[in-house]
Amino acid sequence: AGMRRLRLFAAILRAGNPLKSSFEKIDRKFSTALCKKSDVCRKRENCKKRKEKEIKTKEHVNISSTRPSVSALFPSGPGSTDPSEWPLRSFYKRELPETCVRFGSEEGKQLFQESLTQRNATAYFPLAEQFRTQDEPAFCGLSTLTMVLNSLAIDPGRIWKGGWRWFSEEMLDCCESLDRIRKQGISFDKLACLASCNGASVDTWRALGKESDEEHFRAAVKDVVQKSDRFMIVSYARSVLGQTGEGHFSPIAAYHEKSDRVLIMDTARFKYPPHWVPIRLLVKAMQKPSCEKSSRGYMTLTRSSGDGSPTSSVLFVLTLRQGFDESALRNIRRFFQSVKSEKQRKMPFGDDAKVPSCKICSRDGREMNVYVSCFLSAVPAELLNAVTTVVNEFRVGSEDFGEISVRPKYQEIVNELLRDIRDLPVYAHVARAAKDHSKRLEGILEASHGLELLTVLLLAAPVKDLSECGRRVNLVMRESEDNASEIVRNEIKALRNQLWIVFNPREKMSI
Repeated sequence: AGMRRLRLFAAILRAGNPLKSSFEKIDRKFSTALCKKSDVCRKRENCKKRKEKEIKTKEHVNISSTRPSVSALFPSGPGSTDPSEWPLRSFYKRELPETCVRFGSEEGKQLFQESLTQRNATAYFPLAEQFRTQDEPAFCGLSTLTMVLNSLAIDPGRIWKGGWRWFSEEMLDCCESLDRIRKQGISFDKLACLASCNGASVDTWRALGKESDEEHFRAAVKDVVQKSDRFMIVSYARSVLGQTGEGHFSPIAAYHEKSDRVLIMDTARFKYPPHWVPIRLLVKAMQKPSCEKSSRGYMTLTRSSGDGSPTSSVLFVLTLRQGFDESALRNIRRFFQSVKSEKQRKMPFGDDAKVPSCKICSRDGREMNVYVSCFLSAVPAELLNAVTTVVNEFRVGSEDFGEISVRPKYQEIVNELLRDIRDLPVYAHVARAAKDHSKRLEGILEASHGLELLTVLLLAAPVKDLSECGRRVNLVMRESEDNASEIVRNEIKALRNQLWIVFNPREKMSI
């Protein structure tokens, strides 16, 4: 077309004006054709974009603009209205199976009224006051435990928000990191550990797969629903109840004797409302093995202290919050495994006892200072950081009491604990050895009560079994714990229990 126009223009120049009008007519037709062609291309491009957009929108066919995804994993945060951030599939609630009776239905209301008459719904009211929806799909255990701890009126001893001390899901990380729980949930033993290190006294029971399980569970339910200071958390498989999903934790709030049903306060309220479940079926759901190939069960929780203060661990609690990953977990477990192998050696402690070979202690195995130095140089930094975090978070130094307004009785307990730790025979050795490792222990020594923390950790960690390095070491270590005050012994036992559950999950430890 371009060449034709050039040839035509040359002919006009040769012929003069007579052909000029003809050229203008041809040029107008050519320009019109080009415009039409451009419009067609533009329309085709717009049509293609519309089709691509329609295909993308169809991928979210079940999504309404009034029901956006609430997952915090999306860039715009909970409640995002951007369709590009929605998952390929989303849901709004689930229908309860026929095996369950919705709490708000006419039948469910009747069951509750009769349970009240039978005095089998006392536990419902404190739990209802604290009823909550779990913050994450895998936080059923944390949300249930938060409900129960607040129902027991336990003072967490640390700040939630503003100036308020209150339990919330993000504060329950002393036995498992929140990132790990968010991805795969939490195990039965880890949840019991969380309850224990946050001021609750815990009794656990696992289904044995026997006929007696049902009778035992029924008796335990009858006992707990008639009280307001003792609560039950059940671990069961949803699939056995005919529900979607698998492992789940929920508190029990009431029992209806005639129908033999229990009221489950399901914290996944975005999925199922509170509902009544037959005990026989719930026991079967507890008997189904978990992913850890162990049966599920239940745990009952009460306050460890009369006034609600977390005396099971007054000050030093393990937390896996900051920068704790699989690598850190492996390092600490490897450290404890080496301790276990050392523990299995049966060493005599007579006058002729041979001192075991130790890279640091071999020259003088009877020196306590050298042993403590060995501990401080070998204990993984990840473990020191895990315990240091909670010390900083508590902020209960004498200069901080006025800032936080800690309960006066709790303040007295903390001061008594710190004073008794400093009176231990091993404390002076820890203070002396810490100076030699000041660079490695810089973070923990800068925190409030760093030396007291190191002393409790030294006595609580299984590393104390390395006291076989010498007779004097063994004597000082044992005397420090045996002659300690009750509050110090409880602190050591609580921290030791956490360490054992978290870092030696296949082992059981009596404390």
